[in-house]
Amino acid sequence: MNIFIELLLAVMLISVVLAIPGNYLVLRGNTMTSYALSHSILFGIMIAFLIVGDLDSPLLLLGAALTGLLIVWAVENLSTLRHVNIDAALGLIYLFIFALGIMLVSLFASGTTISVTSVVTGNIALIPFDRWIFSGTDMGPVLLWQTLAVFVLSSGFLFLFRKEMKLITFDPEFASLMGYNPFFFRMIFMSIVSITVVTVFRAAGVILVVGLMIIPPASARLISNNLGTMILTSIVISLFSGVLGFMIAWRLKNVEIASMVIVVNAIVFIFAFFYHSSLKNGKEKV
Repeated sequence: MNIFIELLLAVMLISVVLAIPGNYLVLRGNTMTSYALSHSILFGIMIAFLIVGDLDSPLLLLGAALTGLLIVWAVENLSTLRHVNIDAALGLIYLFIFALGIMLVSLFASGTTISVTSVVTGNIALIPFDRWIFSGTDMGPVLLWQTLAVFVLSSGFLFLFRKEMKLITFDPEFASLMGYNPFFFRMIFMSIVSITVVTVFRAAGVILVVGLMIIPPASARLISNNLGTMILTSIVISLFSGVLGFMIAWRLKNVEIASMVIVVNAIVFIFAFFYHSSLKNGKEKV
């Protein structure tokens, strides 16, 4: 495969793997979680970097994943407090951890590939240069295989436990009465979200992670009231926006791929909003 095809496939996979769990975050009114995870894992990456001193070490992903799980655990526990809602808990935690991460980058990561800019926009263009060589055979970019594995994990979990996740998302109290443990399923789901964010973070950056986890599902929510249809619609929107945004950025050459993909997603959301408004106005007239 050439660089163009590899980058296009990477954008498509990243778009889908972020959009799928994003549907449940949108439905739960918990979109701030994507902000918290994408911002806070920088701290875990920097802590691991300070320990091992190697930006290519797999321990950096481990540090980021552990930070994500810590954030999930802290938020779920803080949100159970009577006077602290989940948005307040997320805002408090992710701003504190992100500030610590930025401080560590400023102090110890100067001259490396980690910078405030790369955290925000990512390095999608560098994806083809990190190859997986297996028994002397070039299998392609590492990120493609990592993202594919996360896609199988995420979609597999949500398919196998679709009934439980649907109950917990729409009516957690009824789910408890049915014998399910909402906290357990939320922790498993949020762990998968954390792994997803960690996997694509260095390539996608904060902009793409947050945007693709929120905008396509939000657009799909305006179009459909059925969960299955909403998920499929969000996948189609994310793929369309990813491909079109990538093609435009590739053509213009000097435009950030992540930024252009989000711009196209936002335009699709605007069309979905007007579509939803037209349906609503039509029903009111009837």
